[in-house]
Amino acid sequence: MIGNTKLKLFAAVILMFITIASFTVMAVGGRYVSDDLSTFEIMMYLSLIGFLLIFGFLITKKG
Repeated sequence: MIGNTKLKLFAAVILMFITIASFTVMAVGGRYVSDDLSTFEIMMYLSLIGFLLIFGFLITKKG
């Protein structure tokens, strides 16, 4: 029981680090392309990528 709790905590910490890394990559990428694309284009592409990631996650989780 205690081992399972530690495993869930470890998984939560790993997911938090992945989330922080993805936000950082999006922020840096947004600044990088802001010279070439407008704000609306950047938001469109970020929304499209987010939608595809969530859609892919929902397809793999069938239950």
